Amino acid sequence: MKKPCIGIIGSGNMAFCLGKGLTQSGYNITEIYSRNTKEGKKLSKIISSKSFSKIEELEGTADIYLFCLQDDSIQTVAKQFPFKNKLCVHTSGSMSISILKKEFDNCAVFYPVQSFNKGINYDWSAIPICIEGSSDNNKNKITQLAKKLSKIVFNLNSEKRRDLHLAAVFANNFSNACFQMAAEILNKSEIPFSILRPLILSTATKVQLSDPKLIQTGPAIRHDEKVLKMHEQQLKYDKDLSKIYKLISKYIQHKE
Repeated sequence: MKKPCIGIIGSGNMAFCLGKGLTQSGYNITEIYSRNTKEGKKLSKIISSKSFSKIEELEGTADIYLFCLQDDSIQTVAKQFPFKNKLCVHTSGSMSISILKKEFDNCAVFYPVQSFNKGINYDWSAIPICIEGSSDNNKNKITQLAKKLSKIVFNLNSEKRRDLHLAAVFANNFSNACFQMAAEILNKSEIPFSILRPLILSTATKVQLSDPKLIQTGPAIRHDEKVLKMHEQQLKYDKDLSKIYKLISKYIQHKE
């Protein structure tokens, strides 16, 4: 079966990483639209595609258009998109498919559960992809696309995908914020953050094999009040860090 041609709307991290992944999987990306002319042209060179900085200049040469945009831009761009008969797909974890249904008869969602950065090459076969379609036919089309990239494909409706996205924020964005807080504490004593990397890697490895609740360690789960109080004293210089420390410690104790 001939692979559909793809169009990409956007030139951010998702657009770059997904564009490269699709190209490597043998898909022809015929055109890119990006208001950021520089980044759009940069991506177009990488994946050998045409680039347009005005949405009305698009030629409609793709069968599927992937809206790789910030959540608050999807609906605005969808309204402006000139080819209403195409299969249009957003890549958001938190936004409902309904924002596309308002503009298109044929629409879907293609949500990769990963945090993307332009400069990193990803193994798409190991990235879970969650899909949803406005009809069985559209869902089948986007499922075929997802399975060409990944070995892990889930059918999730908008409500379940929102819950997944919320969980991903805790697992990824908030954990990285904790790394940042740890770095600030170390910087205060001129200790390099690299000293924590083996510990972070060990925790990430253990959680692949067990329920996070079963591998929890530390003074909170042990109810070591002496150490908890000592840490709180150490954090008196930063009210935010102190509040976060107390709140997470209470959460750990409450959930044991």
